[in-house]
Amino acid sequence: MRILSNLAAAGAFQSSGLLDEILSELFEFTSSIMSLNSSGLNELLSKVLSVIKHLLDCSVSCIASSHFTKHWVAMTEIFSQILSSSEDSTGRVVYEASTCITSVLSKVANALKTSDSDTVNTPLMIERSKQILDRAKTCGLMEQLCICLATAGSGLISGSSTMLRTACEACKAIWSLIDGVEALYMKSNPSLFPVTAFRSCSMRRLQIQDRERVSLVGTDSTRMIDAFVRAFLRSKAVQVAVSYCLRQRMETSLQATIQILSRCCLQSAIIPGILCGLPTSLPSTTVVSGGGDGSIVYEIFSVLSLCASLLSKDPQAGETAKTKFANPSLLATHSCLLLAIIAQCFKSSGRNSALFVLTTSMKKQQARLSVLAHHFSSDDGKASLHPHSASAMLALSCILSLECGTPVESSISEVAVPLIPRTATLCEQLKVLDGNGTTKPHNSSGALSYWHGLRDGCVGLLESRLKWGGPLAVQQLCASGIPLLLIELLNHNHQIASAQETASSGYQVGVPSIILQCLEHVETKDLGRPVAFLAKMAGHKPMAVHLVGKGLLDPNRVRRLLDSSSPREVTLDILMIISDLARMDKGFYEHINRASVLEILKDFLIHEDPNIRAKTCSALGNMCRHSAYFYTLLQRHHIIGRLIDRCADPDRRTRKFACFAIGNAAYYNEMLYDELRRSIPQLAKLLLSSEEDKTKANAAGALSNLVRNSSKLCDEIVSNGAMQALLKLVADCSTIALNPSRKDGLNESPLKIALFSLAKMCAHAPCREFLRSSELFPVIGQLRQSPESTIANYATLIISKVGGT
Repeated sequence: MRILSNLAAAGAFQSSGLLDEILSELFEFTSSIMSLNSSGLNELLSKVLSVIKHLLDCSVSCIASSHFTKHWVAMTEIFSQILSSSEDSTGRVVYEASTCITSVLSKVANALKTSDSDTVNTPLMIERSKQILDRAKTCGLMEQLCICLATAGSGLISGSSTMLRTACEACKAIWSLIDGVEALYMKSNPSLFPVTAFRSCSMRRLQIQDRERVSLVGTDSTRMIDAFVRAFLRSKAVQVAVSYCLRQRMETSLQATIQILSRCCLQSAIIPGILCGLPTSLPSTTVVSGGGDGSIVYEIFSVLSLCASLLSKDPQAGETAKTKFANPSLLATHSCLLLAIIAQCFKSSGRNSALFVLTTSMKKQQARLSVLAHHFSSDDGKASLHPHSASAMLALSCILSLECGTPVESSISEVAVPLIPRTATLCEQLKVLDGNGTTKPHNSSGALSYWHGLRDGCVGLLESRLKWGGPLAVQQLCASGIPLLLIELLNHNHQIASAQETASSGYQVGVPSIILQCLEHVETKDLGRPVAFLAKMAGHKPMAVHLVGKGLLDPNRVRRLLDSSSPREVTLDILMIISDLARMDKGFYEHINRASVLEILKDFLIHEDPNIRAKTCSALGNMCRHSAYFYTLLQRHHIIGRLIDRCADPDRRTRKFACFAIGNAAYYNEMLYDELRRSIPQLAKLLLSSEEDKTKANAAGALSNLVRNSSKLCDEIVSNGAMQALLKLVADCSTIALNPSRKDGLNESPLKIALFSLAKMCAHAPCREFLRSSELFPVIGQLRQSPESTIANYATLIISKVGGT
């Protein structure tokens, strides 16, 4: 084993065939040793695994080799056997096995992230990587690594430090597995930030269905993180092991642990509280001191303090740090992002106090907020655009956002206000200048993570300055041109020639989806303007398709916007959006159905506001415009009865749209005829009243649809006077129809629709008999002489069907 180890370290194995042969022998030898089940062989076993790790490192360039996949299968089987053995009291064997797992997974992740799509071997490499990761899923590797972490944590709790290396290596392996799965997903699902991948860290994500929640990292990654979250929540030993990994200040395990915890916070609303040392049963409205000594958040701030020393321009400050990191800026970036995510998760779950993260000690509050400020401030007071600086601004702004509604006199505000950059600095930070001095739009390099842009923190601090600075801060920011700058950041276009171009460029850079996502962060009382903006955009089909694809009709979002606490104008705009989408294309029907709005629309039919009743009738009518898709659902939710009642509504617009909806509900088949039977006297009454012409036309059209698909309702149409009402309407309009000089007056007249309805009724014997015997029937014969060809043709058709002269 020593000979093989020395040869591997010297780079003596250049032949992939030789490596494969040696690895095969070593895996077989390892299985033989383990079959003896003797603790006396642990030293030899750990040495064999160490050599295997060295050889796997040497052969990792051969990921595309089928032999490598075979070796991976053997290694996962051995790892599983080691975990189930009780003969490893020192933890050395499981540590060496973990290093083998980490070695393969980290190299797979790196290969997937750095591979060039133009390289010939790339497709095969991706396929082999997929096989390796598929094997990890099928063998339950994540669950095994969590067991490994729990075993290490149990040893640490008992006072043994021998398991520390194992805990660190297990975290590295877990992160490498998640990283590899995410990298593979992104290979086939590329996303550019923020145009197609903008997304909130809100815990609303937990309410999204699996098919919708994997837009960035994929189902496999989500399931693996779920597995780790379950282990973390159930096992105190796992929590201890994670905490020890942070305390050791080993850069690779620190990075891995922080990355894992960031994703866990997004997966479970309980995790952020545990990281801050809060009781799991604590009500969200109860404010206690969090982030105290010994908590994971305490460790994160300690890491940030160390990174600040290493990144300091003062050489002596860096030399005082006992730990040296190869990349302190990257570690600082991920540490700040974790703090930002924790704060955002607290805010979305109703924990509105920075004390959850900063403790109640003003001294610690000062130290923690200052270390964040140190990362984005330099001696000259200018703000930097480095990722670690931007992430520090984000962390500070997210923590300060927890103080929503807190008076300026609070201890947090006293500490924080002097640390927020000056207005001029914030203004400069929001600008991105290229070589020509013009503003450069956001792109993929302007992202801190899947969820955060490079200037999100700056905008957050701008909000804090506005919140705590009073009227003077507003005046200063307006004088600095901040409002225009914010608008430019939204549309990324300085020279807009027209409103049409505004819409086009805004759509191309994702402004609609950005406005949509902003709704999650806007208080209910302030939803009016952004929703009105969305309603305008939803009237244009390309933008409508874009918005629906981004979750415009997400059930949770729609339920919130149509809630009784929502402003009246928001309710009306959402109803208009539903109505416009339904009118625009039947392809939106399925999305509207998924929004689960029918019960809400049913209640809106008896709303006290006539405008809401009218908009609801219009929406229901358009939901039946293109097909019978909603017929069954209207029946199931007992909506037809209330819709019929709206034909007698005190509001004229509601009556008009109710007739429109009833007509469409009868158009495609007779499914709803029995329920619609009760509408016949209502429609007949509207034809004889002083209604506006459009309402009468809608009522006449509805009656024609009630005989369109069968003769089921013909007797009721005759007995309730509906045909007589149609004939009376025709007679009243006949004078205009027979006058050539008043031809234009027919454009708004309901006469054509009334004649069309009578023509449809003539297909059924009861209706023909009534027409033939009516004293008004001769009027139909006169209309054959109308100068309006459509009217003359309808009249001729009716006469021919009835058999008159």
